[in-house]
Amino acid sequence: MLKGLVVVGAVIAIGICGYFYKLGKDSEKLSPELGFVDGKFADCPAKPNCVSSFADAADETHYIAPRVDVGNSLYLIKKMALENGMKIVEDKGSYMRFEDKSPIFGFIDDVEFYYIEKEQTLHYRSASRVGHSDMSANRRRLKKMLKVVK
Repeated sequence: MLKGLVVVGAVIAIGICGYFYKLGKDSEKLSPELGFVDGKFADCPAKPNCVSSFADAADETHYIAPRVDVGNSLYLIKKMALENGMKIVEDKGSYMRFEDKSPIFGFIDDVEFYYIEKEQTLHYRSASRVGHSDMSANRRRLKKMLKVVK
């Protein structure tokens, strides 16, 4: 009886790991619509795996406040991103986009920054490509990255 439960548990665990591995591989193939278009980033989906400084401030799930009067700190963010193993996808002066790949299952998250010179404001967005919840990983990532911005 106990041996049978152990086997069933192992099969379930292997199945779950396989599912997450497949999701990670699927995230590599996706090409989400990203960038700074019409004065903002793409909206976050309804799922709680995205945060953006352009989300409605009343939306506690998706909103993260932009940084004001920090100057163009993108070079500091770029340095930190590279030190943390992120891949630079776009670097257009005031706009940068990175891909951050999770170490175990290979999930790809997209991280964007845009500095608006005339407003002296740094905006950002971080979103998972697949899945539903990210257990606040995108919010934690941005907070960690923004520690270099004074």
